[in-house]
Amino acid sequence: MPKQFEEIFEASKDAIGYAALDGGILLVNRAFSELTGFSREELLRMNAQDLIPEQHKEQRDRVVTQVLQAGEPVEYEIEYLRKNGSQVPVSITVFAVKGDDGKPAGLAAIVRNLTERKRAEEQFRLVVESSPNGIVMVDKSGTILLVNQQIEQLFGYGRAELIGQPVEMLVPPRMRSHHAGDREIFFAHSEPRAMGKGRDLYGMRKDGQEFPLEIGLNPIRTRGGMRVLASVVDISERKRAEQTLQKERDFIDAVLEIAGALVVVLDRKGRILRFNRTCEQTTG
Repeated sequence: MPKQFEEIFEASKDAIGYAALDGGILLVNRAFSELTGFSREELLRMNAQDLIPEQHKEQRDRVVTQVLQAGEPVEYEIEYLRKNGSQVPVSITVFAVKGDDGKPAGLAAIVRNLTERKRAEEQFRLVVESSPNGIVMVDKSGTILLVNQQIEQLFGYGRAELIGQPVEMLVPPRMRSHHAGDREIFFAHSEPRAMGKGRDLYGMRKDGQEFPLEIGLNPIRTRGGMRVLASVVDISERKRAEQTLQKERDFIDAVLEIAGALVVVLDRKGRILRFNRTCEQTTG
């Protein structure tokens, strides 16, 4: 290996390895040794299969077959076995290295440690699950990617029934066309905001029952593209309270209007807030 390539190879933060077609490890860099806990000498006496936990060996064999048959790199995620017996989550990009005859002579792998990413994903999952509001994440097409327990309780669906389905299944049929349009507008001009400001929004449960809700939208940029994280709140109780209060106000207004006495309502500073018809007729 030319010295400049050897320096690049050793300086890589990602683990890089090269193995024969039978899996015998022929070459590894320093990062590979640090990732697995085995010394370079130990690794060069091992087979690539020795690093694969039993539950992932079938997947690894399928990937190798695909790479050799299609001739294209394949990326997949598994765990690697470390020398101390622990397992570390990794992303592996495998590609065939061809010999002078144009046929595959071996397999190279670029291995990235996913421990920090997995930890961040777990923290994100815990935050989503502990939220008192319903949380749902969708992609640009409106496909549901993630929901929390509150969404399951609000809409009456199990998680498995929602993941991979269009988010419009949670929207009353009469509002679905508007919802799709709102989603397209949001992706075109994505910023945190309330959905449908100034409009009454409704969700539809699995049993067909509709209920009023509020939705807050937050754009999230991921490796897979733009996502929208929506916070969903059932406002049925608030609506009922508002309706009750309005009925009480309407009743008071009706009583004031038919009262024969002059009635004036003042605030604490003595400013007039309202008065009835008798007051208007009396004072002119």
